[in-house]
Amino acid sequence: MIEQRYSLNLSPYADEVYRGTRAPTVTLSQFDRNTRKLIFELHEADGDLYTIPENATAALFGTKPDGTSFAYEMTVEDSNNVSILLPQQASTVAGEYPGEVSLYDSQSDRLGSANFYFLVESSAADEAGMA
Repeated sequence: MIEQRYSLNLSPYADEVYRGTRAPTVTLSQFDRNTRKLIFELHEADGDLYTIPENATAALFGTKPDGTSFAYEMTVEDSNNVSILLPQQASTVAGEYPGEVSLYDSQSDRLGSANFYFLVESSAADEAGMA
């Protein structure tokens, strides 16, 4: 299994875009099937580590270039990190698309989110050839 680590800021990147800052890019290969564990270290707006509250949950969202969306539960690894063993459905369509990690409290109220981009590189074979 491949582990990929990223730092995400819970402060939106949108107001930084004009200064040349962009949310991180998570690079994948098309049709990857449970081969990549993504680990996200979460930070506050000032860059300090964000402390994930006890009993919080996390979810990963994305909308692929073909317009289909996905949502997966994530694992809270410790007080600063969340992870997911990425299912194949997240990499079935090549191209760049938005992704988001969201945190929720024990009552399922949203605590915050961190945005990034997926970049799925095209496979040399079709899905049937990848089995």
